[in-house]
Amino acid sequence: MTKYINNNKTERIGVHKVALILSEMGFIFRETSNSDTGVDGQIEEIDDKYNATGRIMAVQIKSGSSYLYDNGNKWKFYVDEAHKNYWRLFPIPVMLLIHNSNDGNVYFIDAKYVLNATGNIDIPKKNVLCEENKEEFLKTIGGSLKYSDIESVFLYMLKKRSYDISFPVSFLELFISGLTNLCNDLFFDVSLSTDIAEVNCELSGTSIDHEFLWEYIKFIVKENLAEINFHACLNSYEEREIQPRFIAPLTFRGKQLLDYITQLEKQHLDECDISIVCESFVRLHFDYYSEKRLKRLTKLQSLLLAKMEKKEKNLHTRPAQK
Repeated sequence: MTKYINNNKTERIGVHKVALILSEMGFIFRETSNSDTGVDGQIEEIDDKYNATGRIMAVQIKSGSSYLYDNGNKWKFYVDEAHKNYWRLFPIPVMLLIHNSNDGNVYFIDAKYVLNATGNIDIPKKNVLCEENKEEFLKTIGGSLKYSDIESVFLYMLKKRSYDISFPVSFLELFISGLTNLCNDLFFDVSLSTDIAEVNCELSGTSIDHEFLWEYIKFIVKENLAEINFHACLNSYEEREIQPRFIAPLTFRGKQLLDYITQLEKQHLDECDISIVCESFVRLHFDYYSEKRLKRLTKLQSLLLAKMEKKEKNLHTRPAQK
């Protein structure tokens, strides 16, 4: 009789366990059949009103205690360089889910994020896949999406201000002041917030409320107002300990918010040659070091091009072998 390989049994138990937990957490799980490239399927998030959000993550499922190496309060997971590179370059987040057959738990980590941030895969033992850990599971993509109606989004951004009196900045001011590229994109940098604070502040100097700015970025992501690379933002804020900087396309919801603001302006303010919804221009500052770098790059280009031309010339002048 033909034999059913025990490894197949272990893998299928892991897949079914993962599928059950993801369903209980309110995700749609789509397994990819005959996949052996480093991704076993996709999950799509469902919001608190049971609407499919369209936000998806790739899933790689491993089953068996042999994949996990005890490292104190973490599990260490080893994987070959081919898989590492595949996950690093994957266009969407890759959630690694490992079913531990010893304790029955499924442990999770965003493989793409940790590989790009640290180069290693260490899974905290607290990262058990379950409803209670849903926000932690979604942390690297900004947490759960929250689709409020546009009026509610506007009112929240209007009222949400920094508690620091020397940093008088609102979410709404950051959003409007960051519009660029014919109001199709949203720009953010800490310098934008300080410029707003200096205009609004009557004090001699301004401080920076970093926690407030981070909450602004997470709000934009949660309400899906712009297509922000939250992986990069989280890496800047938590790993590099600096405020993120980005230019991100506005989503359909972001443009709906702009239309709503324009309607309010027409209702409550007199006509003016400058409208609230208007782009600002963004450009890199070309300083002394930029000039030095450019000259050094020009020198490198000249040397490499000269070597390439010499090599090609030698190939053409080399006598043909008989």
